[in-house]
Amino acid sequence: MSNLLQADLTKNPYPALSESPILSSKSSGWSGVFFNHYNHPAHESPEFQYKQHIIGITGSGHPMYSEHRFDGRLQTHHSQPNETVFIPAGINYSSKWEKMGEFSLIGFYPSFFELIVNKS
Repeated sequence: MSNLLQADLTKNPYPALSESPILSSKSSGWSGVFFNHYNHPAHESPEFQYKQHIIGITGSGHPMYSEHRFDGRLQTHHSQPNETVFIPAGINYSSKWEKMGEFSLIGFYPSFFELIVNKS
């Protein structure tokens, strides 16, 4: 197991984010999956690992420059509205953006997929 900080967005936004979502599925009773929507200020995260697989979807608004590090590999990007990014659980990850941004995150615990496969 890694010594990196672990992010579980069903419990706390830190270390992935510094703000809580403005809309969340937390009270929905869903199991193994969640949805959070953010209008988040500029942010730079430390390196960490998500406990869930994450699908990020950029919101409406202006294009935004962002940086993502996946296992140490830097990706720079000018995000357009409605673009997606996939961040697997358990990889080393960090991000940075320099202005307010609207986005949604859909997360799936790895065990969610195992449960679906085993029920099939």
